[in-house]
Amino acid sequence: MKQKFKVTGMTCSACQSHVDKSVRKLDGVIDVNVNLLSNSMEVEFDNDKCNAGIICNAVINTWEPTPENPMIINLPSTVEMNTPNVYADQIEWMIKHLDRRESVLLLMKRIQH
Repeated sequence: MKQKFKVTGMTCSACQSHVDKSVRKLDGVIDVNVNLLSNSMEVEFDNDKCNAGIICNAVINTWEPTPENPMIINLPSTVEMNTPNVYADQIEWMIKHLDRRESVLLLMKRIQH
C-alpha cells in the first residue's frame, strides 16, 4: 500500500533526512519519499507489518513533541479510508497506541490544503 502524509514543520534537509531514516527502518516499509518543499511524505508499506499509526509514531519519536509544542495529526488524512467500522477501529487504535499522547493533538476533521 502507498500512503501520502502531510508533514509540516521540516525546516531543513536534516529534518527531512531524520524523518526519512526513522520511517525507512520500520518493519514492513518498502519505500519512503520525504519531500521538504511540498511538506509531504509518501510511504509504501506492507499492510500486514505496518500501518499509519506505526509510521506516525516513528515521526513523533523523531520530532519529540511536548505539551507546549505539540504535534498535530489529522486523522482523516492519516488513517487509511475504509468502511466506517474499519475507520472507527483505526481511529481507536491511533488514540490508544500513539506515543507521547499528551503531546499529540488529534484532529477529527478534514483540512483543505
